[in-house]
Amino acid sequence: MFAETSSEFFFAWGFFLERIFSILAKINFFNMEFNQHFNSELERLELTRKKVCQALDMTIPTLRSRVNNSGTFQVDEIKKLQSLGFDLNRLI
Repeated sequence: MFAETSSEFFFAWGFFLERIFSILAKINFFNMEFNQHFNSELERLELTRKKVCQALDMTIPTLRSRVNNSGTFQVDEIKKLQSLGFDLNRLI
């Protein structure tokens, strides 16, 4: 279970870090894709971030944080976005 030599340890640690960075890159890609989708939906619906914030009852910094980390949207916020006309098929 434990590496017997320091080179084995560093090899195992490097492999572990490679896997972690691979997972993080996939998450970051999804968030970037969602961010672009959100912006295109704002444009399509002719909404401003301020109007969306009013509908979601949140501040602009909170909305920015939610869009940058799409997994942090709450169920009621997603329902409100759908009621505004957002196409969330790419989110769910």
